[in-house]
Amino acid sequence: MPPFATGLQELLCEGSFLDVRISCSDHSPSDGLGSHKVVLAGASTGLLGDCLDTGEEEDMICILLPDYPSSLVASVLSILYYGEVWLSQLSTQIDTVNSLFNSLGLDMLVVSTGTDLKLVKKSLYTGDSFRSVKKEPK
Repeated sequence: MPPFATGLQELLCEGSFLDVRISCSDHSPSDGLGSHKVVLAGASTGLLGDCLDTGEEEDMICILLPDYPSSLVASVLSILYYGEVWLSQLSTQIDTVNSLFNSLGLDMLVVSTGTDLKLVKKSLYTGDSFRSVKKEPK
């Protein structure tokens, strides 16, 4: 794993340099999940503007997600920070997870393929297959 990713994971675990508070349906007004602007901004162009448009660099921003429980939002943060999540934990909540991805502007989708769950890039998924993407020759 690249040192940058490992460093961000350690900062999250230690609660260091958190500059985003995500308040969910099961949080009290002063409570929430911590995150870093750089991670959220890197994952979503929609959140990029929110993270950079706070006035001061040191300002804590708060994202209110009253329609989602913290366990679900924590699973999405796990995907962003660690690149993994136990999709079986999400199996009964696929529509809710996909709604959360959409609310956050993430290009991700959980799809059921019979007995398996897959995390896919939404922009490449057409419903039952993936579109091929042509790369420009260098």
